[in-house]
This record gives sequence, C-alpha cells and structure tokens, in this order.
Amino acid sequence: MVLADKQRAASPIPWPILGNLPEIGANPPGYDTYLKWRQEYGPIFTYWLGEKPTVAIAEYSLMNETIVKDGDSYADRDFFNEWLYLIRGPDGLATMGGETWKEHRKFFMQVMRNLGVGRNVLEEKIEAEFTAVCANIDRMVESGDGEDVDIGPEFDVCVGSMINSLLFGYSFNGARSDEFTHLRAILNDYMTLVGKPSSQFLMTFPHLVKDLPYFSGIFKTFKLFIAKTYKFFDQQIEKHKSMAQKEVHEESTHMDYVSAFMQEMKLRDGQDCFDMPTLYSHLLDFWIAGQETTTNTLNWGVIHLLYNPDVQTKLHAELDSVIQTNRFIHLADRPRLPYATAVVNEIQRIANVLPQNLARCNTKDVVVNGHFLPKGTSIMPLMSCVLYDEKIFPESRKFKPERFLTADEKSKRVCVGESLAKTEIFLILINLFHQYKLSMPIQAPPPSMQQNFGLSVVPLPYKCQIKRRTFQQ
Repeated sequence: MVLADKQRAASPIPWPILGNLPEIGANPPGYDTYLKWRQEYGPIFTYWLGEKPTVAIAEYSLMNETIVKDGDSYADRDFFNEWLYLIRGPDGLATMGGETWKEHRKFFMQVMRNLGVGRNVLEEKIEAEFTAVCANIDRMVESGDGEDVDIGPEFDVCVGSMINSLLFGYSFNGARSDEFTHLRAILNDYMTLVGKPSSQFLMTFPHLVKDLPYFSGIFKTFKLFIAKTYKFFDQQIEKHKSMAQKEVHEESTHMDYVSAFMQEMKLRDGQDCFDMPTLYSHLLDFWIAGQETTTNTLNWGVIHLLYNPDVQTKLHAELDSVIQTNRFIHLADRPRLPYATAVVNEIQRIANVLPQNLARCNTKDVVVNGHFLPKGTSIMPLMSCVLYDEKIFPESRKFKPERFLTADEKSKRVCVGESLAKTEIFLILINLFHQYKLSMPIQAPPPSMQQNFGLSVVPLPYKCQIKRRTFQQ
C-alpha cells in the first residue's frame, strides 16, 4: 500500500507511533529496505521515523541536482536534534545549520589546513602512526608462533591517535595507550547502544519516553557515556588553559584544534557559538564520526581482501612493479597506482558504512522531481542506495575493483559523488598490504560478513594470518 498527497512523495504505510522503524530494523542495516522502497515508489519517497515523515532522495542524479548544485537550499540539519541536545547540549558541526554552521565550518577547515590536512604534514603524521602499527603487528606475529592475529585494535589506535593529535596535540602511542583503551571502550559501548532498536525509538521520541521506566534506564546510560567522555575532554581542556596562561605570544601558530578554538573564543568574546559547550559538542562529533567510519571501513577492507585473495595478489604485483622497495607509499604515488586506487574505491563503496546519511532540512520551499517540499521538510539523501545501485555498479554486492578502471586499466574512473579515496584510508590500507600478506585464519573461524545495525555498519571482530613480505635489495 502507498500513502501519497499533493505535497509528500509516495510512502510505505507507517505503523502507529513506530512509523517504518520496524521494517528498517527487521532487515539490518537497512540497505535492502531502502532499495525496495525505491523500486516501489521511485527515486524520491517518504518514510516515517516514528511519527516524523522524512523525504528520501535515493538516486544520484537527484542528489546532484539538489544537495550538490543547490546546497544552500538544503544546508540545515535535522538529525535527532532534540535527542542530541538532551544528552550533550548545543549543536556540534554535524547538526548546526544556517550562518552558524557556515561560520564554524569555515573556521574548522582553516584550522585543519593549518594543522597539515591536505598537505605533506598530514602524511608525515600518518606515516608515524603506521610505523607504530607495523611494530605492534610484527611483535604479535613474532610472539604468536603462527597464531591468528587480531589487527582491528591496531586500526583503532592508529585512527584514534590521528584524531587526538589534531584535536588535542598528542597521539596515544607508548605510555598513553591505556588512555586510548579506556576512551575507546566508552565509545564502543555508546555505539553498541545506539544500534539497538530500543535506543532508536528513544532517540526518535525522547520527549515522550525518556522518563518511562524501561527507557529511563537507557537514557541514563547514554548520559553516563557522555559524562565519561566529557571527563576526558575536561582534562585536556584544563591542560590547554594552563598552557595558554604560560604563552608569551597570544597569536602563535596553533598546534591543535582546541587551542585554535579557545583562541577564537577569546577573540569573539564567546559570541557566534564560539563557547565551551559548543566546543565539547564539536569534540564529541569529531571523535564519533572520525573514529567509527574510518576504522569500520578499514576493517571491512581487510575482510573483503581476505575473501578475495586474487585481488590481493594483483595489488601486490602492482605495488612491487611500481614501488619496488619497502618504503612508505605516499599520495604522490597514487597516479601510478591505478589498481590500488580502484581497490580503495571499491572497499569504500561496498563497505557502505552509512546506511543513512545525516538528514537535512530545506531552508526554503523547493520542488524535487515534481514534489513540492515546504521549507523545513526533513530530507534524507540515501547515498547507500547509490552505492548499491545496479545501474551504476552492476553486481553491486560483488567486490570488483575493476569497475573503477577504464578498459586499459591505467586510468582511474571518477566515482559518483565525493571522492571515495580518503587520505587516511588509502595510506593505511595500501601500506598495510604493501608490507604484509594477509590470509584467512587457521584456528579462528572465517571473518563474518554480517553487517550490524547502527549509525555506522560495524563488522564483527575477526582474526587473520599475517606474514611480512620480502623485497629484493
């Protein structure tokens, strides 16, 4: 059955109060449900998150015409805003809208450039973190006497150190590793709870159910996670305040995001949402978004290459031919590594770690594919549908890096949407497979392909065999 009116796009029949959440939750992580709705109702349809209608845009051409080419009309966010305010306070970058979002995004991008993002400085940081990862892997391999190895935690520390160095100015190597283990455990518990249907219901209707007996316990658990995370932020910010008091020159080059934000907060006298509560929300957004999506993609990359050893063999052949030695591979090498680039693109496509993107809210009345959407409509660009679109990616559930190559296998095909080859993922994954050969575990069960429900698609823990590759001198 279909619901439709003059304004709203066609919709599957929602359940009372629950909306279409049961259908999404019954088939995690939700891709197949969204694709089914797109086939039945077209590239734009309405589905209900509880009692809230959300208009989905599930086709690349429509996303390009709306979100990309007319971005200002869809710049506001509408993603569990009430819920996030209850558990953490003011909006972070992920949920800000309007001129405030533009101002903070501009500031964030400038600080990231100053810290080396987009330049060789970032590559040097990644190389340092990757070197530490290799040292840990080598110790595990040497001490394990052929036993299966769990490299997931190594990805966690590597990515976490990169995030922490940008935010607070230091990594988690050496004596600080326990500090990361504690913080990561908190975030793991938080994301596990987010993925549960009961939590999704609470996040959708916080004003109705947060004080009810069952849901009040979940709500208190969420608040506890945030309090523990903010305690870590408290410690770092207090250190920065102490350091700032010792600075002789106020306008020095900022070494991390917190220093830069605190300086900007002082210059603006706390105006334009440059204040402490907003800083805490920013830090939480950066940690959750940066850590989860990157580490999940890295782990899915390893799992898919374990199941496709022929791809790993071809990847090794290209790396041996082009790089030849065991040196660190840089972004400058990427134009000469079309197959490696295609492998990373395909990993990010098939991993598809975000079943739903962050919902947007149109800032003015718009017409999309013949449907009138009044100002303030909740709009969900479903990039997950595009990444599994059979018209764009035939046999979309199969791992085929060649789909990102032209016929001569020398030129990388441009992917739809944003570039899939993010700096960290390319450098970490390709250097990992340059230094090591990974294969299926001997004693542990094969890695599971189960995709767990949540804001980001998480693979189950897995193990594999790892062997150092040798290079001719």
